[in-house]
Amino acid sequence: MMRGRTDVADDVGEDGGALALRARIVVTCAEGGQNMELAAKLGLDRQALGKWRRHFVEQRVAGLRDEPRSSAPRPIDGARIEAVIVRTLESCLRTPLAGAPVI
Repeated sequence: MMRGRTDVADDVGEDGGALALRARIVVTCAEGGQNMELAAKLGLDRQALGKWRRHFVEQRVAGLRDEPRSSAPRPIDGARIEAVIVRTLESCLRTPLAGAPVI
């Protein structure tokens, strides 16, 4: 079964700008040329261009995904973050801005 472009974007699950840049790298590389020349054309460093070119050659579209990062778990969960944001926004709504008319 053929997959559409939106399926690929959903699978990648990342900022569309990053995916668009990687696609531009692949298309530019397909036109031919050396990494240094192509990187200059795209305004990138040679290592970044080489990384995504190599990933695409080895893994095709799947190679354009970000690799999982190993990092420490979040110190607080999303629900606590949301609660702080809601509390902050609610307190801002109760406190008039300096110089603003009070209704």
